[in-house]
Amino acid sequence: MTRRRRIYEGKAKVLFEGPEPGTLVQYFKDDATAFNNQKKGTITGKGVLNNRISEYLMLKLGEIGIPTHFVRRLNMREQLVREVEIIPLEVVVRNVVAGSLSKRFGIPEGTALPRSIVEYYYKSDELGDPMVSEEHITAFGWAMPQDIEHALDVLQSAQRPLALIGQGMATSGAEEEVRAFIERTQIPFVRTPKGKGIMPDDHPLSAGAARSLALSQADVVFLMGARLNWIMHFGLPPRFNKNVRIIQLDIAPEQIGQNAPTEVALVGDGKAIVAQLNAALKNRKWVYPKGTPWHAGIAEKTAANAAQITPQLVDDAAPANYYRALRDVADWAPDDAIIIGEGASTMDIGRTQLLNSKPRHRLDAGSYGTMGIGMGFVIAAAVVHPDKPIISVSGDSAIGFSGMEMETACRYELPVKIVVFNNGGYKILNNTQRRRFGRTIGTELTNPDFIKLGDAFGFRTARANGPAELGKALKDAVAADRATMIEVPIELVPYR
Repeated sequence: MTRRRRIYEGKAKVLFEGPEPGTLVQYFKDDATAFNNQKKGTITGKGVLNNRISEYLMLKLGEIGIPTHFVRRLNMREQLVREVEIIPLEVVVRNVVAGSLSKRFGIPEGTALPRSIVEYYYKSDELGDPMVSEEHITAFGWAMPQDIEHALDVLQSAQRPLALIGQGMATSGAEEEVRAFIERTQIPFVRTPKGKGIMPDDHPLSAGAARSLALSQADVVFLMGARLNWIMHFGLPPRFNKNVRIIQLDIAPEQIGQNAPTEVALVGDGKAIVAQLNAALKNRKWVYPKGTPWHAGIAEKTAANAAQITPQLVDDAAPANYYRALRDVADWAPDDAIIIGEGASTMDIGRTQLLNSKPRHRLDAGSYGTMGIGMGFVIAAAVVHPDKPIISVSGDSAIGFSGMEMETACRYELPVKIVVFNNGGYKILNNTQRRRFGRTIGTELTNPDFIKLGDAFGFRTARANGPAELGKALKDAVAADRATMIEVPIELVPYR
């Protein structure tokens, strides 16, 4: 196409007269500017990329029924466009903090943003940067003030409030803010498996030992980075109160209202929003009272559940039961240990008996209940945190999914500690089939000799036949600066 008369030249583009009335040829330059055209340079190929990106965006807008000035791409640097009257608005998309954004907000250059920020500037270098827009508020996780106040109003109106603390708080590093919030409001809390340690498991406001009662009777639930997936029974009755009111804090807008309606949505970074809640609480005198029937009911149920398992905790019979064996592991595990749990009963009961006081120190199957993640988690934790004890507590079936990775741990001389609870768990499937159907299909399964398996890979191994031997085996494992595996025979059923 023959180039026509130049109409306009800006910082990034040149406009030429088009082939037909009402059209223009738009040429993309390699010039780059920053700080209101005060800093200038050239980036080879920038115009080519901008031409293709512009084409892509305009076509996508057209697909959803939004008319644009774009007609077609002509070549690597030019496109044919319609002549239109523009609104002088410059749109800037940021994925990493740099330049003016760093200066305005005092955030170090190179910081990855929680999500892309779309900024709008009035297209005039003389006027400088605009005021902060709502895009900054949502992208940085700053909830609107009216939403913060609404959330606190709903929480304050509750007779039976409950905070449900999830992985989102761990991911955002919000433990200090969450602990300040719980201490300030005095509301009870339950944590998801990946939310363990955000609040200490043994905190007096923890309703974890009365989880079923807390979830089913709470009239207001504050989802603090937690999601209503199958672990939380999808937020549905009878596990949840059918009239429960939900405050939901989540970084992902698409998660709001999933499975159960949300009354107040707080979308953004957990650390930033809980900090806003704490700041707003300074203007309120409200604290959830200590002497309420709700606190009393949770305490009563917690005590009843503790009494129910006490006989198992003190039972020294061999083979050990789950609770007795986990008591020894809990007493042995250092406070800063990263604990990996895998298996059915091993993981489920372990969540209640192996306590965490530090965030991001617990790994298990999580939302999907996946088997085979144990040894991968063990190796990753040992590589990332060579300064911390790495302890895996696995069922015999679970270790069978990824046990060959024990060789990797030995090859890289990772001093991990693996405790295998062996109840011949495959027999549960066999016994269930016999009991329900009077026959078995495909469940005549056996375990390997775990001691021989560990020896073959180079682990230091021990078999603890009952509580009398387990304590010593665990102490010896601590003293050994090498990969260690302890097999613990467990009675077949999880409850005696």
